[in-house]
Amino acid sequence: MTTLALITAAGWLRRGAAGQLQRRQIERLLGQTTSPEVAAELWKQRESLLEEGRFPGRELAVTILFADIVGFSQVAEGFQPAETLQWVNVGMEKFVQVIHNNGGMVNKFTGDGFLAVFGVPLAQNPTLTANQALDSAAALQRTLLELNQQLLAENRPAMKLRVGLHSGEVITGSMGSSDRMEYAVIGDVVNVSSRLESLNKERQVNLCRVLLSKETLNLLTNPEQWQFNCWGSFPLKGREQSVEVYELTGINN
Repeated sequence: MTTLALITAAGWLRRGAAGQLQRRQIERLLGQTTSPEVAAELWKQRESLLEEGRFPGRELAVTILFADIVGFSQVAEGFQPAETLQWVNVGMEKFVQVIHNNGGMVNKFTGDGFLAVFGVPLAQNPTLTANQALDSAAALQRTLLELNQQLLAENRPAMKLRVGLHSGEVITGSMGSSDRMEYAVIGDVVNVSSRLESLNKERQVNLCRVLLSKETLNLLTNPEQWQFNCWGSFPLKGREQSVEVYELTGINN
């Protein structure tokens, strides 16, 4: 009986050690970029997702949300670097929470912006992810109104955003070396969302301008609940095919 107990205990220890290793691998690969709900689901599916401590390349249907702070250079010029970082972080903390609350993952920070992905690292319904992304964009618009009230009370500059949304297929997986590795999202969808964010920068009349492609619009469950302004078809830098662009202007009651 003693021997059996020792063998059982040793098995538990081995499984516990393996589980801890897998948890560290997931944390190293994704960091704090996922919501608690996604992290919990990742943990459930860890055996099928990890290969030799990496996420293997997978093709997934996603919606990308690319956001950038407007006028960052002017603010940075008038602030000390520490003040600039503090100002940005006040906004980023709220923006990241919006993404997490709507089921997305902040994949990358770009200094004065961020790249969020809906539909990774677990495969999801493309319609769901498009709706989540647009819900996030609308929530960012509302969040900026509240944030700027806070910034104004603290005698700090107001913050504005530009947001681009596009849907399609990407390749996801671990990229890098054993010393530095990150969860990469690669494909034309990422490039298009970035180009939409920076398209015709002078055409911004609100705190948070949201542009989306027709591909994303076509995936929405109830597009009639939203108000859109069709900008028309635009060629985007680095692409031969034009993109039909819409601006989110409101929501119908």
